[in-house]
Amino acid sequence: MIELKRLRQVVAIADSGTFAKAAENLHMSQPALSRSIQDLERQVGAPLFERAPRAVRPTALGMLVIEEGRDILRRASALDAAIADRRGLGHTIVFGSGLYSNHNLVPLAVAAFAARQPEVQVKVIAGGWRDCRDMLERGAMDFFIGERIDGGTEDAFRERPLRERQGAVVVRKGHPLCALPACTAADIARYPFAGARQPERVVRHFPRNARLGRPDAGGKVLEPQFEAYSWAAVSAIVRDSDAVAFGSPSLVADHAGALVCLDVVLPWLRYTGAVIWRTERGLSPRAQAFADLVIDIDGTLPD
Repeated sequence: MIELKRLRQVVAIADSGTFAKAAENLHMSQPALSRSIQDLERQVGAPLFERAPRAVRPTALGMLVIEEGRDILRRASALDAAIADRRGLGHTIVFGSGLYSNHNLVPLAVAAFAARQPEVQVKVIAGGWRDCRDMLERGAMDFFIGERIDGGTEDAFRERPLRERQGAVVVRKGHPLCALPACTAADIARYPFAGARQPERVVRHFPRNARLGRPDAGGKVLEPQFEAYSWAAVSAIVRDSDAVAFGSPSLVADHAGALVCLDVVLPWLRYTGAVIWRTERGLSPRAQAFADLVIDIDGTLPD
């Protein structure tokens, strides 16, 4: 019988594409992971992966183990959660929240959930996708509310989308960009950026030498000059400097004219967040109830 831990290892290798990255995500050494997979291959009587210097590819048998393994792991996680709920032990929900959801959506959802299920402890971790992904993969977090900023492996995660919204460029009142008749991405790129890491759909519109920040090693994610996941912090930085941020009129409305949205619509700033969880882990009944609340409340919020 194949152990669950070995199924997790096989799925981790499939998701990451390399033994090295999978071992890092599983918090084990690469030699130990290689030995474990070799033991499993001896158990099933055939290779599960074709090894190459920089990547691995599943064999036909490997694909079968991966597909069935995902389903088994999801069911095992759901069973653990259901047992905990039945025994009254599933009294904690842990989730991550991105910059924009952390400002109004999450506080409203937590308050509404507390009124319905006051016995459940809720822990919110403010951060971006890159920060929270590792916790999702380790099972230390139930779900994340925000935007996935890298493509990743679609099978590894499930999503329930939130409403699509149009983002705006936010600056302080009297910022030099306010005086321009038509602001462009090149104009914005001359100033430092405050906020969350930005995905490739945004990064590709700016030159690599933009003052906004710097691209990550893969060149697909913008690491801001001032990275923060609290709108209070971002708005304070923008208010007291020439930094720019991405936000919305509803976020700016709270600042009594100190912040403004530039009169420019950039289609690539359209943003769709989601409730995201690990496929193999699933959502516990209480986490599912919280996700339902988030979706409902999001539909009532202004753009």
